[in-house]
Amino acid sequence: MLRWLKNLLFESTPAEFRSDYSIAESVQRLAAVTSRWGLSLSQTQAVGKVSADKVRLQRVIPMVRNSFKPFFTGHFETRDGRTVLTGHFAIPMAARIFMLIWLAMATLFSVAFLAGDLRSANGTPASLPLFAFLFPAAGIGLIVLGKWFARNDVAWLSDVMTRAPPRGNTPTMFVLISPAGPSRARAALQEPQDLSKLHVELRDVTEAAAREALAAAGLGQVDGEHAWLSVKALRSAAKGGTGSDWSRRFDAMLDAAQRQGHADEKLTRVRALIVRT
Repeated sequence: MLRWLKNLLFESTPAEFRSDYSIAESVQRLAAVTSRWGLSLSQTQAVGKVSADKVRLQRVIPMVRNSFKPFFTGHFETRDGRTVLTGHFAIPMAARIFMLIWLAMATLFSVAFLAGDLRSANGTPASLPLFAFLFPAAGIGLIVLGKWFARNDVAWLSDVMTRAPPRGNTPTMFVLISPAGPSRARAALQEPQDLSKLHVELRDVTEAAAREALAAAGLGQVDGEHAWLSVKALRSAAKGGTGSDWSRRFDAMLDAAQRQGHADEKLTRVRALIVRT
């Protein structure tokens, strides 16, 4: 029981994310898809600090507060000539300390309650001893419930850190959604030659306008912080702007995306991260 409780509070999941870019560029790429303060009231975001020496990120869902969700804490380093973001996922230390104090006080109260009940000469209903254990049980239940609600956070944050697109002038295939008039936007495929970091870029457009533009172009649909793109539409949009081996490389990209859970079973749609610039 004690070991289980220890794992419940102090479980830490190691994680590493490799990058083909320098530490400085990797920091820029990750900062581009995260928010420092998380002030959005409508969009789920990866929120926290991103620097070379320290990365601390959490998944923030609007109007939802959960003290027992996992945070990623780590740093960038160079290993064997490659940039690596290394760290771990764990409940914040403040939440662990608070619950340790709460559980200790609740346990002491329960023991004192039972000791007083045993010394009492008066008859006590049989249910009262069970009532004494409700306080620590409630605390444990709160932790379990919080971790259950955050059960997808590790995978979600890992996806953000793995698929963060490049910034600056690095060419890579992406769908650009940009203004096309008042309250309107257009979606078009850009840089189809480079298949390394497929993503969707929203440039000075609202999510509603982006949703309409992506659907109107037949390229796909917005799904929260990602977009599901039509494989057929991507092939069609890329015609004429690619080399002779593009189809082979595109198929290889789709196979890799499917293995990572970023494409559907029939390879008709592929999931891409949305970046706002």
